[in-house]
Amino acid sequence: MSKKTITVKTAAFAFLLAVCANAAYAEGLADRDASGVRTPQTAEGFLERGYAYFRKGDFDRSINDYNAAIKIKPDYAYALNNRGIVYLEKGEFDLAMADFNAALEIDPELVTALSARGDIYLRKGENDMAIADYNTALMIKPDCAPAFNGLGYLYFGKQDYDLALKNFNDSLAIETSVQSLNGRGITYTHQGELDKAIADFDKAVSLERYNPIPYANRAHAYRKKGDLNRAIVDYESALEFAGPDTADIFESFLNDAKEELGQ
Repeated sequence: MSKKTITVKTAAFAFLLAVCANAAYAEGLADRDASGVRTPQTAEGFLERGYAYFRKGDFDRSINDYNAAIKIKPDYAYALNNRGIVYLEKGEFDLAMADFNAALEIDPELVTALSARGDIYLRKGENDMAIADYNTALMIKPDCAPAFNGLGYLYFGKQDYDLALKNFNDSLAIETSVQSLNGRGITYTHQGELDKAIADFDKAVSLERYNPIPYANRAHAYRKKGDLNRAIVDYESALEFAGPDTADIFESFLNDAKEELGQ
């Protein structure tokens, strides 16, 4: 039986979700219900339906199904990992950390949990703990792109742009992700490599058209380049797609750019 887990990486302004691409699962499933999601019969079935609800953005139902999977199989590391990811998306970081810790007690080599826990440590400013988790993930799975991505953001935060760029490049050599494109793009922006930055943000926008982060990052690059008109267009796009937690930030950027242009 194969299994699926999900993982999360830090972006320029928010955590963004990504599906761990190296696994899949399909076992213990019965007929589909009216919504098109299969009715679970086993812990594996609840895991799959929980993941389906997660993809639909129905986080409460997703957690309920992961709870059911864990009730059936208390040592189900994959369900604990996936529930932790949902808690991360909900901003419930202590609950997410508890799930990743529990998953790793059961399966110390679960790289998705190691990488995601590293992200929490990074968010909390516990860089040594984050590095330890990322490096452990890479020892287990040398092509673990999310771990390279996390290290990229860590070194970016330390203003070590050369090391940040190396890790984003390593991540992107394994798989193309919006998170790493954003990370490499903001690194290029800080290095003054604005055309390279814009090219990365162009690619990120093409992959996730409704994600506001690449638009905002590309707007920053255009603004630094002196192209305020294009910056304003991108800030407007970022604001259009922004959630309630980030709308004020993007609106502030937009107003600043308009004021700079004299509008």
